[in-house]
Amino acid sequence: MWQLPLLIRHYSAYCFIVIALITIPILGCVLLAKPSLSEVSLSDYQTYQCDISGADQNQKTFRILTLASIYALEIADSLCQSQALATEYSSVEISWQARAFLQPQDILTTHYELFWNRRHIVLGLVPETLDYYRVIADTPHYQLYWLSRGSEVELTQAYLSDKVIGFSKDQQSQTYFLQPMNALRHAGIKLKTEQKRFYPTPSSLYKAFLIGDVDIISTSKMFALNLDQADMKFSLLANNVPSGSWFLHQGVKNPDISCAILNAISLMSPLFKQPLHPLAGESCNE
Repeated sequence: MWQLPLLIRHYSAYCFIVIALITIPILGCVLLAKPSLSEVSLSDYQTYQCDISGADQNQKTFRILTLASIYALEIADSLCQSQALATEYSSVEISWQARAFLQPQDILTTHYELFWNRRHIVLGLVPETLDYYRVIADTPHYQLYWLSRGSEVELTQAYLSDKVIGFSKDQQSQTYFLQPMNALRHAGIKLKTEQKRFYPTPSSLYKAFLIGDVDIISTSKMFALNLDQADMKFSLLANNVPSGSWFLHQGVKNPDISCAILNAISLMSPLFKQPLHPLAGESCNE
């Protein structure tokens, strides 16, 4: 007579094993499919789009490339309320990416109607950029700081000997790579490999600081406003760092549209605590 294997001859044990074999894979699938409960912030995304009020939905999209999520929605929403844009565009799409995201092909094909970046980077990519775009405004210069906890940063080998510093992987970033690297080099500081950590986005860099993966990062105060850590210390790293310029597609000829754009990007002014600087001929009184 056929018998159950020795380990499962007891009926209750046999039932338990059968149920376990059925339910464990199902439970595993449920847990894998369950969304993470960690808080999702705007900086976890890279694009936002809105429809322009009263526009013909068969018209093209007004595409914007900026460098940070802060004020991105406000800029897009402002333009989506513009009657001037409604005459030519159906929607506004704004993306925020690192400076190195912009490629020569984007300029040559005028993929974006409007983008924010530093002039030397843009002209280095395509020297003839001004054949395709015009600069409508410069954003103000800003101060750059070391951000640490407990005590202000000292650029000495002794102070930094046990510290880990976070940098951006974007080697074109003045804020998160070039300026801090130059400051360390000028001070004669040599960090060990394990003292340098590199992150793909500003948001991942700030997160690393907040959870203690790194001891020090570089930042402008305008981008550290939401960190809200009582023991944070700011130490001046560099003065008068250029933040960039806004480039508008040469095909945008309607002065009312240009005016609406200037008003929208001026919403960023609180970041710099001073107004943007429109170029000659680009200001408006709307």
